[in-house]
Amino acid sequence: MSVTDKDMDRDDDRKGDDGWRQEWKPGSDPETEVAEYLRQGGGPVSLVVDQNSSGPVTVSGWEKSETRVLATRRVRGHLPPGRDDKARDILSEGELFIEARGEEVVVETRQDRHWGFWDSERVVIAIEAWVPRSSRVNIDSGSGRIEIRDTKGSVCVDSGSGGVLVVRAAGGVELDLGSGSVTVEEVQGGVKVDVGSGAVSVSRVKGAVAVDGSSGSVSLTEVEGSIQVDTASGSVRMSRIIGDVSVDTGSGSVRLDTLRGKRVNVDTGSGAIEAGFDVLPDGRYSFDAGSGRITLTVPEDASFSLEAESGSGRIDCSLPLVVSQADRGSLTGVMGDGSARIAADASSGGIIIRGRAGSGAGEIPSSRSGQTAGAEVRAAVTQLKAENRNAILKMVQEGKLTAVQGEGLLLAIARSTAPSEPANATPAEPVAPDALSAEPPTPPAAEPPAAPVEPPAAASDGTSVVAGALPSVKEQKARRGAKG
Repeated sequence: MSVTDKDMDRDDDRKGDDGWRQEWKPGSDPETEVAEYLRQGGGPVSLVVDQNSSGPVTVSGWEKSETRVLATRRVRGHLPPGRDDKARDILSEGELFIEARGEEVVVETRQDRHWGFWDSERVVIAIEAWVPRSSRVNIDSGSGRIEIRDTKGSVCVDSGSGGVLVVRAAGGVELDLGSGSVTVEEVQGGVKVDVGSGAVSVSRVKGAVAVDGSSGSVSLTEVEGSIQVDTASGSVRMSRIIGDVSVDTGSGSVRLDTLRGKRVNVDTGSGAIEAGFDVLPDGRYSFDAGSGRITLTVPEDASFSLEAESGSGRIDCSLPLVVSQADRGSLTGVMGDGSARIAADASSGGIIIRGRAGSGAGEIPSSRSGQTAGAEVRAAVTQLKAENRNAILKMVQEGKLTAVQGEGLLLAIARSTAPSEPANATPAEPVAPDALSAEPPTPPAAEPPAAPVEPPAAASDGTSVVAGALPSVKEQKARRGAKG
């Protein structure tokens, strides 16, 4: 049954065959009218709200089995005192229809005429609804804020303009806005947001998240699930993420903190990239900035192969890579078993790769030679003084040392400093370029390593290998091709 407010008198107490109870009464002033609809029992429903009038819509889930709708229509603007007849005329322009079709409850508002921008008074209809928690909610609104709380069914919103807030939803959430801010919190299920213009904030979600926006910032916090963000302009911020991540923005900085996923891809046309993430075995991590610096922070014991290129800017790496190629515009090297891959490309801007305390989630190779080499690399990380390590890496990058010589120096100094040193020992002086010989220096024999370690050797193709356990990028690609 369809009911319109023009067909009902105030204080009408009729009950229709569809279970709705209608009661109209004056509001708090002559410019306000209130209508309440109550459906007894019936359990969860599929609530459809078609808001063709301007005005907010609020939906809340509750433990009751009944569905309640409270409609308030009021005059927007200020009428002169004593113009109650004018207020009634304006209010009558807004209509409300409600129809129950089995489990579906449809609430529709209409306006008899189009209100222009310069109209000083117009009718506004606000809708408030309470539904059983497991109900589904579908809202189509021309203009007005929308809030949905405490529901377990799916949520779908299509709005021309106005902000949207969704809190504590256990079903999937899909939002499509022309303009307006979006806030989504505490959701069990996927979240999809498409907004023309407006900021997006999503937090505490267990499920995949997809955000597509033309302009506006994007903030994602505490998400367990894959993430895809595509924006034309606006900054992107993510924190405490577990899952794969893809970010593509035309203009805007990107910052990722505390990220753990196997696939991470970030591409920005203009803007800096800052990413702090765990490196997982066989992970793939790609960062591309058209204009802007790239700063990557990874666990200092991570295992990965690195390929970094900069069209204009320096490449600085504070990690003890086994370098296979280094010049002003590129750096290639390996840490650990090199199973993961990190690629960074900055067309205009520098690249910084640095370490942090923590686990890289990598596995040490099971072979004896792999274990020995892994132990040597870890010793180099923890015992080399920063001045010596940076000096050696810098000389390799500048071409004053070959990759083989640099590897030999790193391992030799690691073995020579392996005996415990006093906590307040003075850092050793950096290695001077003129102190280098054609071959890596021979390590002291006083404290031989627990297992024999072969000196650095050059492979047949000219690339370098340490103890046969740290293959170069070229060798890694050849091996992967053979496996494929």
